[in-house]
Amino acid sequence: MSGLAPHAVVLALKCAVYVVLVLMIVYTLRHVLFTMNRLFGRQRHPYLDIDTADWPHVTVLVPAHNEGAVIAHALDALADVDYPADRYEVVAVDDRSSDDTWQVMTACGERHPDVLRLLRRTEGMPGKAAVLKEVSEALDSDILIVFDADY
Repeated sequence: MSGLAPHAVVLALKCAVYVVLVLMIVYTLRHVLFTMNRLFGRQRHPYLDIDTADWPHVTVLVPAHNEGAVIAHALDALADVDYPADRYEVVAVDDRSSDDTWQVMTACGERHPDVLRLLRRTEGMPGKAAVLKEVSEALDSDILIVFDADY
């Protein structure tokens, strides 16, 4: 530092200290204002209106053909969904099963009568596409979810 005068070095150090102090004051003031706003400001809590919200009506459609071994797990899980019960239903459709699918679905329906609606198709075109077309046309729901019985 032979080329710099001692007073220039002191002045540069003072400027650096002032810059650091100003930055610390700005960030401290920002933190204090944020904290005061959180403590005393008016907040909108995102889940405050969860009980009064206008939830869409959701229907889960579960077509099944010979799914007796697996459908109970799917229906029980779908019935236990945390959603307003008056805005949610599960429609399970047995499409000409030759195993015990209908009996298993009926047992699930007895466990969850408020959520499960059971249908049994014995006529019309067979197959998943036919079930989806026929049943979805009869449903009046905001959201329709198709769920396979073997999930």
